[in-house]
Amino acid sequence: MSSALRGSSNSLTLDGPSSETESIVPVDEEKRSSAYLLSEIGGQELERLREQAAIWLSLELPDILKSMPKTGRFVDLGCGIGLMADAVAQALPDAQVFGFDADALAVEQSRRRFGGRPGLEFDQRRLEQGPPPGFQAADVVVLRLVLMHLPDPRRALEAVKAWLKPGGIVHVLEGDDRSMTFEPLPEWLPGLLDLMQETQKRRGGSRRLGGELRDLLASAGWSFVGQRRFALDPRETAAAVPKVFLPVAEFYLGEAERMGLARPETIEMLRRGIAEIRGGALARVSIPIFHVWAECTGVSE
Repeated sequence: MSSALRGSSNSLTLDGPSSETESIVPVDEEKRSSAYLLSEIGGQELERLREQAAIWLSLELPDILKSMPKTGRFVDLGCGIGLMADAVAQALPDAQVFGFDADALAVEQSRRRFGGRPGLEFDQRRLEQGPPPGFQAADVVVLRLVLMHLPDPRRALEAVKAWLKPGGIVHVLEGDDRSMTFEPLPEWLPGLLDLMQETQKRRGGSRRLGGELRDLLASAGWSFVGQRRFALDPRETAAAVPKVFLPVAEFYLGEAERMGLARPETIEMLRRGIAEIRGGALARVSIPIFHVWAECTGVSE
């Protein structure tokens, strides 16, 4: 497997597009045409997503709310379990907030937890389907960790225009494995990250989009407004790795095994490495999130 990795015996950095300044903040199916589905995974993944969303939400929300009119319309495409949409509905009680997801289980979970909040609705729909008939265009649309699961992110960004008013704002948030750092560096970890990326490509997506977001938006005809890159405190991230990162790694490892992307002995070696990390072998970890927002200059045909 090829790798765009650089590192030493003590740390790892994956070469990728850089951003201006990274904010470090303490913590207070093989479905090639579709996004990732909760129903593929089950209850354990649902709990992981709740943990992850709760950790990141306070960092992601401020820039999103700045671009949202107090009485405007907000759409979370690929809303997952609904935490982002609910947070916006709480922050802007006079707004109309909608969460859409391709997965019936995600919509069911969102409605169960938040469906009683005034001004907040959830429904099952795919981004590329466009808005439901008669749906009024939104002021703000968010795609959070959605493009990584789609085979053609540029085309998806073009399709988002149908959901927005002219002059509306899209916020796109993605990770990028090339920008993750680990201290100390287990010698097997670069191979695991490469295998995770190869598995994602086979499923129809990429785990390395974060640093490319601005160019992707430009290629889809969006007008750049702003960007930010942020990460949690590296020591606190290392402590959270068993709950937030390792379940993801194990999922990809299982998929790689199912697809025959690595030899059995390699899979077993990587599983032993994951067990080592679970025991607390990492001292510092950085998992940056890339956030780019842009203006809608016209509706996609």
